[in-house]
Amino acid sequence: MLIATFAIAQDRALDYYIQAEKLRQENNFRAAIDMYDMAIKADPTNYKYFFQKGKCYILLKDQENAIRCFEKTIELQKDYTQAYFRLGWLYRQKEKYNEAIKYFDLAYQYEADPKERLQYKDNILEILFKLERYQEAGKHIKDAKAVAPNDIRILYFEAKYYNAIGNYEAARAAMDKAIPQLTTESPEEAARYYYELGYALHKLKQYEKANEIFKKANYGQYRSLIAEMTPQYNYNLALAYLKVYEYKKAKELLEYTLSMDPTFTQAHEMMSRIAQANTDRTAVLEHKKTAIATEKDPVRKSARYRELCELQLESGFYDDAIFSADECLKIQPKNYNASFIKALALARKKNYEEAKNILNELIAFPGLDLDTKAQYNFALGLISKTMNDKNLATNAFKAATYGIYRYAAIKELDMLRNGGA
Repeated sequence: MLIATFAIAQDRALDYYIQAEKLRQENNFRAAIDMYDMAIKADPTNYKYFFQKGKCYILLKDQENAIRCFEKTIELQKDYTQAYFRLGWLYRQKEKYNEAIKYFDLAYQYEADPKERLQYKDNILEILFKLERYQEAGKHIKDAKAVAPNDIRILYFEAKYYNAIGNYEAARAAMDKAIPQLTTESPEEAARYYYELGYALHKLKQYEKANEIFKKANYGQYRSLIAEMTPQYNYNLALAYLKVYEYKKAKELLEYTLSMDPTFTQAHEMMSRIAQANTDRTAVLEHKKTAIATEKDPVRKSARYRELCELQLESGFYDDAIFSADECLKIQPKNYNASFIKALALARKKNYEEAKNILNELIAFPGLDLDTKAQYNFALGLISKTMNDKNLATNAFKAATYGIYRYAAIKELDMLRNGGA
């Protein structure tokens, strides 16, 4: 009797299921769900009823109920990969990326079809690269390559991964395999492949080869990324840091500039200025002090103090720079340059609060020209970043996106957003 009763229930459930499928195909999803519920009530052990019901909820944009249906599906049928895939897809839509990765990976583990397995890993890699979680990508790339070692998309992810972790030779090798497979006629679509190859070559200091490849990648989002690997761009960054007396950072950028273009005259001139600032200026400083002591004219005396405090800042004599700036300000209280030098000297002494207050006062002065205002904001942004005041640094760098400070301020904003130093 029990066997007969169960068989009758199964037959009744199948009838409901067939009716539900017909309603689903007619796009009558609410009625279909009701009919699936009747099938489930008659036979709650059939995973397909829950799965098809879940598909209706997707079409009704009811993600939560769809998730519950697919979770019940895999509870009843552990190896049903289509349910894992849809769970991964739903969690990706909800931006719950850890859960999405988990279910795509489970789908990969249970799937037998190589094409499907590759699709699941492709989804995982898209998520990881979107989130810039490069270190996690290595395992999934290895899994995908075990399925399809020469798949062009996986080779692209491999190159992007190796570029991210600094293995540029491996990235170049991956793109050397991928690019001959390109069949797209869209230069925009091909650009990402050429960009990864160009980036690897650039990091390998094969600048001429990289520049030739970049010509094929110079589309859309890659234009600005490629521009950041040009001598002129990095010289412009160096100039911004030089203007706020950040000589170490300026020197790094200039060295990079000259490695790309050893004939860049302006970069050599700027390196000369930095080198001069790092020489022993004891004798020069003493002569400056003597000149100040013998100067009778207050205006010229003030100007000499301003010159002296700048030399003292460059030479690392921060207390002396502060003293000289104060002497200048006693004569000319509105000498903005002296106040600026004083703020920087205070910051070098880690007296960040006072430095910040001086810069805020300078920025608030009416009639300040836009270039000078950008300079002061850029310095304030760097000091605020050192203080770990992300909000103030962000606002200061936004206000500094003008003139020669524009690109350096934008770069600093990007680093703040991405948690960089």
